Amino acid sequence: GDDDATTHSDAAISVYKGKTKFSAVIKLNPWVLKNSTNEYVLSTIVHEVMHAIIRLRWSQYQYWLATHQGGIDSTWMKNHYPIYWKQYIQQGLTPSQINSHQIMGTDYINYFTSLIQGFYNKQAPSNVRDSVLYALGWGGLRGTSAWTAIGAAGRDTCKYKIYNGAARNKRIGTFSTPNCPPISVNYLDSLKLTPPCN
Repeated sequence: GDDDATTHSDAAISVYKGKTKFSAVIKLNPWVLKNSTNEYVLSTIVHEVMHAIIRLRWSQYQYWLATHQGGIDSTWMKNHYPIYWKQYIQQGLTPSQINSHQIMGTDYINYFTSLIQGFYNKQAPSNVRDSVLYALGWGGLRGTSAWTAIGAAGRDTCKYKIYNGAARNKRIGTFSTPNCPPISVNYLDSLKLTPPCN
């Protein structure tokens, strides 16, 4: 398929002597592994791990509701997943209805980019690095209201779309996306991205 990766979990946990057991399977698209830049692959892995962590925390919270044991209680959830808390408690949505992409875009985009920053080309100027990392962070989150909000706040979402595509497809040239002007990019020279390790 066209998916770069998927994360599956039954969201079940078990707790034994204070240790939580949780299982998730992340499947990466072989085409992405072979053809995308290293930074794009890493951002995809981090994105999928974030899905798994959100599911884990929800399961731990459900365990706390049932047993009042464990550290993932209502206060923890309110502090770490405020959008989850608001939608679950105030709007009565079930966990399957709450979009983890919205949580990532609203609460964790800066954390996401900080995780990848240390792996970026050390010769890249910080403004280039930060723009590309921000673009990669938003790569899987464009269907969210958080994405719409950054555009309304004046962020150049056209640039982020082009940068994300350049990282995924090793683009060199001038590209555009719907409702955006053409932007010239070179994944190696202007964006300082790293080709895949084949």
